[in-house]
Amino acid sequence: MIAYGVLGDVPQFKDKIALVLRHNADGRELWSLPGGCSEEDALIHEALVAQIQRETGFHVDTPESNALISICEKDDSIIVIFLVQYRGGAIEKGEDVHEVRFFDEREVTGLLHRVEIPKYQHRALTHYFYSIHEG
Repeated sequence: MIAYGVLGDVPQFKDKIALVLRHNADGRELWSLPGGCSEEDALIHEALVAQIQRETGFHVDTPESNALISICEKDDSIIVIFLVQYRGGAIEKGEDVHEVRFFDEREVTGLLHRVEIPKYQHRALTHYFYSIHEG
């Protein structure tokens, strides 16, 4: 199982979300939500919290099951995307991450149109920005 987190509501980055720049399987650089594969015996929520901290330097709360905003299949994996809440920390990119940056809705839309974000993450990103407009 693979899990990613939509990390928004970071005080100094209002109405923006964190994305990480890394190479995909084809060797292309893509912006992606932080997260990734979990160990077989790990709880998905706990693995996601650890992965986000490793990739971004941020501490986040363990997501509740009602924070699930997207689930899909890709190849032979199930991918889940949760809304995670910021608890603290500062940007500190992980070793497999080239950059950590915060993007607003306009910037994310540009990345989506240029296919610089994995397709399976599009719906979750669209949902997140829609939800902050709806309050």
